[in-house]
Amino acid sequence: MSRKRLTQQSRPLASIKSVLVHLDPRANAQGVLEVALGLARRHRAQIAGLGMAPKGARGSRLAEQARTLEQTFRTQAMQLQLSHEWLEMAGDDEAILALASRTHDMLVLGQGDPNERKSWPQLHNLLEGVLLKSGHPLIAVPHLGSFPSVGDRILVAWNGAREAARALEDAMPILENAEQVTVLTVDLRSGDALSVNRLVGLLERHGVNVSTEGARSSGRSIGETLLANAQRIGSDLLVMGGYGHSPIREHLFGGATCYVIEHMNVPVLLSH
Repeated sequence: MSRKRLTQQSRPLASIKSVLVHLDPRANAQGVLEVALGLARRHRAQIAGLGMAPKGARGSRLAEQARTLEQTFRTQAMQLQLSHEWLEMAGDDEAILALASRTHDMLVLGQGDPNERKSWPQLHNLLEGVLLKSGHPLIAVPHLGSFPSVGDRILVAWNGAREAARALEDAMPILENAEQVTVLTVDLRSGDALSVNRLVGLLERHGVNVSTEGARSSGRSIGETLLANAQRIGSDLLVMGGYGHSPIREHLFGGATCYVIEHMNVPVLLSH
């Protein structure tokens, strides 16, 4: 049997068909749900809501909030005529969420409030742990704010690293549907221009409306530079690789992923 070669016209577009959303009352659950529902609606995807049973919180305010979130999820998914299901699990949050995310195309979850001493370490570690262990991409949503439109104006952080390439591939279904995609390089080194040009060529072959920009960190961290430029050009999504260095090294010496996770002002698609 001869092998048929796929042409550009016959090659199927990348797609998102299943979205998992983790809803935690302590991590901007309304903003997280808004992003997840918008993503599912845009891509005509099935959406699954995941609520973790709060440890030792039966009958507590947190448990009541979690139950309200389930009802809100079901109501809004039905209003949008989305295929949906609700999952509720108990146990180790990180292990369960990492496992559940492996059978969905995209996970959406919230950033904990850095000013909330009790919940921040737990939620920060959850986001970091799932990113490292799941093998799938995630979209992290800031702990404050509403995000009615995510994926129209995208900023892609590019440094030619494996993690950046992985994030780009994972984000391709969203990039293909965006109004404008900007590829940003920070402190571009001589010899990196070829990589950027080839990246632009790849995105254009995918039908992406793409432009490029360069930025200088000028004494700021890479993460700070990325977020500042995302805000400057009005991006509604930042796409970047996660933890090019080990998390321990990033925590000790500072790194782009750690900075963005702690200071994000826009939803961030992360891949490791």
